[in-house]
Parts: sequence; C-alpha cells; structure tokens
Amino acid sequence: MIQQIKIKEKKDHTIFWVFGGCFLLVIIMTVIGLGLFYLIFKSANHLSKNKALPSCYQDLTDNYKEDRLFENTQFGFMFKIPQSWGEYRIVQATDDYGTSFEVLIKTNDSSYSYPEYPGWIMPVVFSVYTKAQYQEIISDPIANNANKFIDEKNNYIYTYSHWQDCPQDLCDIINPEDVVKTFKVY
Repeated sequence: MIQQIKIKEKKDHTIFWVFGGCFLLVIIMTVIGLGLFYLIFKSANHLSKNKALPSCYQDLTDNYKEDRLFENTQFGFMFKIPQSWGEYRIVQATDDYGTSFEVLIKTNDSSYSYPEYPGWIMPVVFSVYTKAQYQEIISDPIANNANKFIDEKNNYIYTYSHWQDCPQDLCDIINPEDVVKTFKVY
C-alpha cells in the first residue's frame, strides 16, 4: 500500500497582515483627523461667537464715552482721548505683573487687530505697577524697553508703551503722545 503523506501546506498570512495593518492605519488616521477637525471647528466657532473678554479684562468704555476723559480713582490718575481719534474703547487688564489700561481705536486696516475686538487697534497702553512689580519689569530687558516711565506716587509706578508699527489708515492721523501728554497723577 502506498502511504499517502499529507504535506501540510503552510499558508502565508503576510498579505492578510499587510492589508489588515493598512486598513487599521486608515481607520486610526481617520479618527485622528476627524477629532482634529472637530477641535479646530469647535475652537473657531467658540472664538467667533464668544465676544466676552477673558476674566482678567474689563471693558471700561461705557463709563467714559461723553467727555473723553478717563479717570481711575483706585490708582489716582486720568488722561484724555483726543477728538481726532474718533471712536475709542478703554480696556483694563490685570495680571500678576500689574494693571494696564489699553486705549483702543477703530481701524480699517484688516492686517491689524486687537484679539478680542476685531477692527480695533491699541495705539497706547498705560500700566500701573507696585514698586515690587516694577522692579521685576525693569529686570526684564524686553519689557523694560517697551515701558516708559511717567510718574511715581505712593506705592505705584506709572508707565506707558505705544505701538511700534501702525495701520496705514491711522499712521498720519494718530500720535500716541497726544494722549500721553494728558496723563496726570493725583
């Protein structure tokens, strides 16, 4: 009798693993892509709908529209916005380094924009620091170059900084020094 020897045929699963791996990779990349698309869309949608300022910001504009004189009794200073500057906003920002009062004006140049107020630009910002905060600021060469000393009273140091570059529609009209020269500490 002839014995039949059954030879086990070894199946090659390489193709299965290659196609399976590629399929799995495509699914993973699709899930990651959809997740990123969702996050980007959600962030863009949030930014366009949410007009509220971050919690460290406070819009003070409504209190000072008529006479164009801004006065802060907490820190004891005032300044005036020239009529030639047109529509303006005053935004107060507070953080660990001090408190700033940002003067915003309208611009038609879309390449310039204040993050929370599209179509607005900040030509000048006044900052108030305690003496300890100011010592930290002047030890930083970048911050120290940006802030110009105005005055000192009690425990406060008053500084300002202004734009280094300006939008085309405002460069010849707006001079930040016009507001700085009205700044008074009392």
